[in-house]
Amino acid sequence: MMKKMDIEMLKREWVSPARNKSALQAEIWDRAAENFADRPLPEFETDPFLKLVSRTVPLHRGLSVLDIGCGAGGYAVALAKWAGEVVGVDISSRMIDYAKQCAEKNHCANAAFSCLDWAYADIEKMGFEKRFDLVFAHMTPAVSDFETLRKLVACAKRDCFVQKPSRRRQRIQDQAIEAAGIQTGQSEDDGIAKLFQALWLAGFCPEVQYRNEVWEQERTLEDMKQWCVKRAQLRQELIGGQEEAIGSFLDSVSIDGMIHETVTTTIVTIYWQV
Repeated sequence: MMKKMDIEMLKREWVSPARNKSALQAEIWDRAAENFADRPLPEFETDPFLKLVSRTVPLHRGLSVLDIGCGAGGYAVALAKWAGEVVGVDISSRMIDYAKQCAEKNHCANAAFSCLDWAYADIEKMGFEKRFDLVFAHMTPAVSDFETLRKLVACAKRDCFVQKPSRRRQRIQDQAIEAAGIQTGQSEDDGIAKLFQALWLAGFCPEVQYRNEVWEQERTLEDMKQWCVKRAQLRQELIGGQEEAIGSFLDSVSIDGMIHETVTTTIVTIYWQV
């Protein structure tokens, strides 16, 4: 009885603040799509996530794979070379366009991509329930609350992975949003803990791995302004000069019209079987 009560409480409390902002999320990731498309295809020999998948999942031509929040399709296409069927879904239509181009370029006719918001996907109508041998969400906000995780689990016949950044520190982005009086910080870390809790209460035995990374990022001043404003709007509506406060802060730290940001983060990978 207590376990059921705990799950019901988690279901009520763990709801993404971006759940009702599909159009804004699509706009954010449409703007970022070209940058993701320019990245090289990940390789099993060097990519930490693919190395973990190859160690834990029997890869074969009969394997069916679902990539939730597939972005520009890099991981879906990399797996399509070893699997029978790969399906990728993403909220950004531009990401999906790039994913289709990536599959065509790499001669992966067994990879298919669709544009949809996972939070509102009708997996029963789509025929996704218990359809896929491997289901994963790699470095994406597509799986960020109880309901989106529930649907991920419901699609799997066996292996599941979620990989997310945590303890992420982006000094300039954080300070820009905080200049508008909006708190940043713990939402990603809380999400990791709640994800583990939800799986544990559901009777699974999730395995967790960590690694630390440092990313160097550079954007034009105007692009960074748009990025930070949109990220702030995912948290709350901006009023009373908040957007201007973000812009003023970024003006003060830009150099020759550019913003250079050093990001430190701990990448958390959670793996379990259904």
